[in-house]
Amino acid sequence: MKAVQVTGYGDVSKLSLVEIPIPEPKENEVLIKVKACAINNTEIWMREGAYGTDSKSGWRPEGVEFPRTPGSDITGKVVKAGKLVEESIVGKDVVLFPFISSGEEGSEHIAEDMSFIGSEYDGGYAEYVVWPAELCFDMPLSSYSESAVFSVSGLTAWHMVKQIQAQPGETVIVTGANGGVGSLNVQIASKVFGAKVIAIIGDLEAEEKIKELGATHVVSYKSDTFVEDILEKFWNDHRMDETIEFLVEHCYDTPFDFFQNFGTYWDEMGWVRIGHQLEDLFRRLRQYIETENFSNEEMIEGFMKIDYLQNQKHKPRKPWWDDKVEKQIRSHYYQQMLANPSIMGQAFEAEQLAEKELYKHTVLEILPFDYMYYKQTGKINEQPSVLLAYYDQKANDTKLYSAPVEAFGLPVVS
Repeated sequence: MKAVQVTGYGDVSKLSLVEIPIPEPKENEVLIKVKACAINNTEIWMREGAYGTDSKSGWRPEGVEFPRTPGSDITGKVVKAGKLVEESIVGKDVVLFPFISSGEEGSEHIAEDMSFIGSEYDGGYAEYVVWPAELCFDMPLSSYSESAVFSVSGLTAWHMVKQIQAQPGETVIVTGANGGVGSLNVQIASKVFGAKVIAIIGDLEAEEKIKELGATHVVSYKSDTFVEDILEKFWNDHRMDETIEFLVEHCYDTPFDFFQNFGTYWDEMGWVRIGHQLEDLFRRLRQYIETENFSNEEMIEGFMKIDYLQNQKHKPRKPWWDDKVEKQIRSHYYQQMLANPSIMGQAFEAEQLAEKELYKHTVLEILPFDYMYYKQTGKINEQPSVLLAYYDQKANDTKLYSAPVEAFGLPVVS
C-alpha cells in the first residue's frame, strides 16, 4: 500500500511517499481502509519538533520513533477483523478514537501509557491502518471527510466548552471561530450546551456561515470599533459590576449587544483610547444611556450610584450626579440612624458611629428600588431605599448599608 511517512524532524522534505505492506490486525484490532484523514496541526508540529525532539517529542518516554506514518483524524471502512473481534464489524464505516490509555475516565490523557495514533502508532496518511476495534465508532455523518474532524478537533472543542462549564443562556466568546476547533466550539457551545455565542473571525464574508453553525453574533478582530476598550474600562476593571449586570439582564438581549452599541457610540463621540477619571466614565455611560430612552433609566442610574460610591476609598467631594436630597431631609435620616442604628441593620449598628463620623465619612442617597432585597434575591422591588456608603478610614474599606425608606417614616425624595 501507499503511505506517507515522516523520516525525521524537519520541514516537508522529511515527508516521504513509500510503498509498504498492508498491516495485519492483531486479535483485538481491525483493519480499516482509510477514506479520509484530516491534516492536523499535531502532525505538522510533531514533524517540525515543536513539541520537542527525542524523548520530548511524543507521549511516551521514548518519544516518536521514525519512520512514522502521521494522521490522527481518520474515517474509513472496516475490511478485516482480528480473531477476538466480531465479524459483524466488517463493512462498517467508522471514525477512530485517536488515543489509547489505561487511565481512569477523565484522566486518560495523563496516564503513563497514553499513546496517540500518528505519533506512537502509525496513522491515517496511508491506504490502510489498524486500530483496536473498541476504539472504532460508527461514523456520525454520511460524509467521510466531515466525520473525520470528530476525533481530535471534536474532542478538543468538546473539552474546551465542558471545562468552562457553559450554561444555557450564558454568553461564550469563541476566537478563531472559522477554524476547525473554533467552528466546533461554536456548534457545541450553542447547540449542545445552549449558550449564546459571540464568534470572532477575521473575514466577515464567513459571517452567515458561522451564524448557521449557531453563533448569535459574529465580529471581526480587524474591526475599527473599540468594543475592547469599553470592555477594559467598564467590565474588566470591575468598576461597574452592579450596573453592567443590571443592563445585560434587563435592558439588552446579550452582553455583546450592550458592549457593541456602547462601543460604537464611544467611537462616534471621539472618546477612543484616551485617559479617563472614574467620574468621566460614569458621565459618559449616563450620556449614552440617555440616548437609549430606557423606561427604567432611574433604576440604571441607581445602580451606577452604587458602583461609583463603592469604588471610592474616601468620601467623594462632588459626585457626577445632581444631589436631590434636601439638606434638612438628609439630616433627618442621619438623626434617626444615630437614635436607632439597627434600622440600617446589625452590621451598621456594630459600627457604633458617632455623629461626627456619620456626617464626615458617609454619603447618603435615595435609590428607586429596595437595594437589600435585590442583593438577597436578585429581583427588583420598586420600593425606594436609603443607601449609605461609609468610608472606614481605619480599615481603609468602603461599606454599603441600606434600608427601605418607609422604615424612616419620611417623604420620598427622588
